Amino acid sequence: MMNKIVLEKINLTCLFQNSHSNPLTAHGEEQANPNRRVVSGMLSPCNEGGILFQETLPRRRDIRNNRLYEGELVNIVRRKDGLYYPFMKAFHPNEITDKASFAFKVYQEITEALNSID
Repeated sequence: MMNKIVLEKINLTCLFQNSHSNPLTAHGEEQANPNRRVVSGMLSPCNEGGILFQETLPRRRDIRNNRLYEGELVNIVRRKDGLYYPFMKAFHPNEITDKASFAFKVYQEITEALNSID
């Protein structure tokens, strides 16, 4: 069971990090906001006896590996350390009749990729 605390006569103040994200006008009237963006934040007591809501800034997603080349057999990405990483795409082993020609196709594609990157 959850315990609820009811606080009467509390002044709720909202501080938004971005002025355009504030869903309330200065008079407390709702703006026409078709997106109805959900704001996450934290409630904390303030010195004046009220409760303060502070918006937390959204986390920026880290850019993952930048794909430099996408081929038929091979992809090449650049990681954060600046190195290039080639990856083979999945293939069915029964479809490879001549392994030497398949290896040569992979070699040609990696060579083409490296020439197109620089």
